[in-house]
Amino acid sequence: MAGNGSFCRSFVELCDLNDGFELHKLLRTTTGTHPTEEDKKDSCDDDIAAAVLAAWSAGDTPEGLESALDALQKWSNRYLDRNAKVRWMLTPMLWLAARTRQLAVQLDGSDSRRYRERVVEGAVVICCELLRLYSSLGQVRSQQTNDSDPLHK
Repeated sequence: MAGNGSFCRSFVELCDLNDGFELHKLLRTTTGTHPTEEDKKDSCDDDIAAAVLAAWSAGDTPEGLESALDALQKWSNRYLDRNAKVRWMLTPMLWLAARTRQLAVQLDGSDSRRYRERVVEGAVVICCELLRLYSSLGQVRSQQTNDSDPLHK
């Protein structure tokens, strides 16, 4: 992992190195415990790291879920804004998405769906942005029927 410093400093260092594997390991340390004073010692200049730290500090609460959703949305936006070298960002994105889902299920318990609905709302926004990006790349297949394609006969 990047150094033994604060969470935010390690997060920024790993992002600068495009090290999604180590960043994923760092993110995994934020579950089941609360941040130490060492984790919180530096200012969080990175808005995503600040949101993850806020979610970690809030724990398994509605505030923690909102901060985790905020981190996921910001990470997705950062991913979409980059033009190249984004593959390293996928593993942390998947962890952030899974974490929000886990928090929502935990907060809902067995008789409610309020928080899971909140996660779905965020996921729909992210999916729409990804589809818009995909479409802008010209990857959407034409609707013209191709006579040589057996699926369109």
